[in-house]
Amino acid sequence: MPQTKISDKYQVVIPKEIRKKVGLKEGQSLNVYAAGDKIVLSPQKIWPDGYIGSQEDIWKDVDVAKYLAAERDSWQ
Repeated sequence: MPQTKISDKYQVVIPKEIRKKVGLKEGQSLNVYAAGDKIVLSPQKIWPDGYIGSQEDIWKDVDVAKYLAAERDSWQ
């Protein structure tokens, strides 16, 4: 299990393997909260940056023009 230390300014370094696994980037904001005796850090998602492209796979195998035409036809 990766470990880190608290500096004299109460700063911590998140180990590289954890940063890569979670996809953290320099300058990214983190949410911080206490859960019992644990400290939890989670990446803050900012709308829309954290969501753009997150649903790409839904439309991967769909002909969007045909889908929209079928939807419009169903309205009548």
